[in-house]
Amino acid sequence: MGREFDMEQIQALMKSVAENKIGELCLECEGFKLKIKGQCAASQAATQIPAQAAAIAVTADSAAAAAAGTIASHAKANYLTSPIVGTFYAASAPDKKPFVSPGCRIAKGATAFIVESMKVMNEVPAEMDGIVAEILVKDGEAVEYGQPIIRLE
Repeated sequence: MGREFDMEQIQALMKSVAENKIGELCLECEGFKLKIKGQCAASQAATQIPAQAAAIAVTADSAAAAAAGTIASHAKANYLTSPIVGTFYAASAPDKKPFVSPGCRIAKGATAFIVESMKVMNEVPAEMDGIVAEILVKDGEAVEYGQPIIRLE
């Protein structure tokens, strides 16, 4: 028996694709297929988050952007935030080593964590170099769009 989606749910997905600048979203579940194409380049894979929607790390002087809900910043600290609503995972699998841990150095572009959303594992890259000061959520915990996940020094 296939999963039923009503028009309101589909419109919410369409809005999320547009707001998060996702190129394409493909959902396949028990015989049901849905493909939503955003305005981003068609060459982006559906399982990847575009750079604009990837976790954003910034300093406190970006208060105007923070007010728009796209970043999280606190005095002299940089935060990697969740680019989407989903489930946080520190590693690629339960038996694997976490991508980062407190005290380790991370390079810009390196995978910092994963957010699973709609059964798609989205690797989230660091937007800047830094040292991991603190991981703010527990493995397997639900996260919101824009929620601070990792504090960098």
